[in-house]
Amino acid sequence: MKALLSIMVAGLLCIGTASADENYIGAWASGAKEVLQISRDGDTLTAEFVRENVKSEFEKIRFPAKVADGALVITGEQGNLSGRYDAGNKLLILGGMKTFQKLTAAQAQQLIADLERNR
Repeated sequence: MKALLSIMVAGLLCIGTASADENYIGAWASGAKEVLQISRDGDTLTAEFVRENVKSEFEKIRFPAKVADGALVITGEQGNLSGRYDAGNKLLILGGMKTFQKLTAAQAQQLIADLERNR
């Protein structure tokens, strides 16, 4: 009986972790000048920022990412950036300040095309 209970608890924990990861997968926008695409390849998450930088140049920057304790953690050149999914508002909040809204694939393609055209 204890073994069965342990298996059930372990299974529920795995299911909870998988769904937490899924909240982050996809394209997100912070205004009209930045798209964050979170993708999964097997067990690996990647965060790619597609944006207009401070010099008004178009850039794509990729970083490894993971979900730890329900938070998205993006490992960058200057340390980790943490983000949380706000289910009530359907927002991704990075660094406790910057908000991103979820995009459909078509919306992401259009926004990226607009950014590329404006370079």
